[in-house]
Amino acid sequence: MAISTATENKQIVERTLKECWNEGNFESLSQLAHDDIRVLDDDGNTVATGPDGFRKHIEAWRTAFPDFTVEAKELIAEDDVVVLRFMEEGTFNGELTRGELAGIDPTGKHYRSSGVAFHRIKDGKLAEFWVIDDSLNYAQQLGVLPDDLQKIGM
Repeated sequence: MAISTATENKQIVERTLKECWNEGNFESLSQLAHDDIRVLDDDGNTVATGPDGFRKHIEAWRTAFPDFTVEAKELIAEDDVVVLRFMEEGTFNGELTRGELAGIDPTGKHYRSSGVAFHRIKDGKLAEFWVIDDSLNYAQQLGVLPDDLQKIGM
């Protein structure tokens, strides 16, 4: 069992952001994602497992937001956990098949929002990916909230 340093763990997260999320390049995913990786939603529910599930999770978001980018604002590593504070943005131009916007028609609107992601590293690879973001903020920017919530500024 390899023990990764905080710097090595941060590099794993940075590579995943750059190559997978921003570039849509999954060639290195076998080097980055543990065979047992779990993707968790805001509430801690498992929404995808394994490298293929992780890839599909990212692809679904990149399909819905073809110009999607995420920028690391801060990375903090301790033991086997890397916490990322990020800023993300994209334009809702494609179908989204996963998450809270699944099934909503694309609006063509752009959003910019922040969030925090927790990454657990095991054997030098991502074993857990848990994002907590401001879903209400980006849903409002994308114009996908029910009319009654839009009227009160939510």
